[in-house]
Amino acid sequence: MYDQPDKKITNISNPLKLCTISRVNKEKGIEDAVDVVLSVNKLMGYEACTLDIYGQIDDNIWFSELEKKFSRAIRYKGIIDYNLTSKVLKKYYAVLFPTYYEGEGFPGTIIDALAAGVPVVASDWKYNREIINSKIGILFKTRDLFSFEQTMVRILQNSFKWNSLKLNCLSEAKYYMPESVVNILLYKLS
Repeated sequence: MYDQPDKKITNISNPLKLCTISRVNKEKGIEDAVDVVLSVNKLMGYEACTLDIYGQIDDNIWFSELEKKFSRAIRYKGIIDYNLTSKVLKKYYAVLFPTYYEGEGFPGTIIDALAAGVPVVASDWKYNREIINSKIGILFKTRDLFSFEQTMVRILQNSFKWNSLKLNCLSEAKYYMPESVVNILLYKLS
């Protein structure tokens, strides 16, 4: 999908651990995430990243077909207990959120990632742009595998900048805490 990178990636420890956490269906972009991880690994010539998929499978037939594409770098890990979400996400380099689900609202996945201090790589779909900025993640063109792949290659080539995003995520998460939201609502209602 992508042209060869300009330089060999040497400034990061590999593989990058990536995950998705959402309902597991086509419209949530799970297949796109699988395709991009496979493509980036092929492009790099080694296992540059892994992908763990978390969530309830909506369509077992679709998912069974998707699993046929999996390499050893991609695994389905089941459903995360709500109380353990932050603990589990902290183990990852980034959360992938390539959704194009028509009914997408305010994505809890992004808030969970922020609370865990994990940057988000997301599609520029619906309200994602209102939450994700360059301080806490990266957006790519929705349903554009080339754009998604280019974004992942850029992350691999410039990961030294990624660590500052992790700290920003924790700071940004405070804005979405119940106390902050209630205070904003009370202020606007008064």
